[in-house]
Amino acid sequence: MKNVTLLLTLIIGFFATAQNVKNQKNFDKKYHKEIARFNKKNDSVSYKFYLNRGALSCAYARYFEALRDYDKAVEMQPANGDCYYERGITKMDADLLDTAIEDYTKAIELKPGMAGAYNNRGICYYRKEEYATAIADYNKAIELDPKSGLPYNNRGMAKLRSGLADDGCQDLHIALALGDKNSQKAISKFCTKK
Repeated sequence: MKNVTLLLTLIIGFFATAQNVKNQKNFDKKYHKEIARFNKKNDSVSYKFYLNRGALSCAYARYFEALRDYDKAVEMQPANGDCYYERGITKMDADLLDTAIEDYTKAIELKPGMAGAYNNRGICYYRKEEYATAIADYNKAIELDPKSGLPYNNRGMAKLRSGLADDGCQDLHIALALGDKNSQKAISKFCTKK
């Protein structure tokens, strides 16, 4: 019986691995098809071409390709904060936190009212466990866009990690009231009295 169970486990594992390989090939094929379609439809002389193609590559977790396109957009438009912001998103997704922070800082320098850059830079600091710095960035994001629930949610989580449970829960409740659905899970997990 033990050998039969082991054999079944190996067979199931083989087919699951084969399915994963097939899914990855289909995913790769779809990505290349989307890129080819995008390249045909768009003019490659504009920095926006590289920003948009970079976003498409990032959506497929093709960070190297995305960064190459974002680098080209930055080269073409070095005074455009959006180029640095978009490249920062990809670097953050690829867990290149220090260089993502640099890009968000440059985006903020070029476009000081960009609440998303403050929020995302805060996320990078949060992931580096630099909660006080993250909270400062979330504060600025909230100042710039007080109707967005996301920075309240993020600030609430950073406060919770900093040991400020009451303040963190208050931010999570504000985030929920502003429509941030993610905060409901955190409220249930951290803010309910037991």
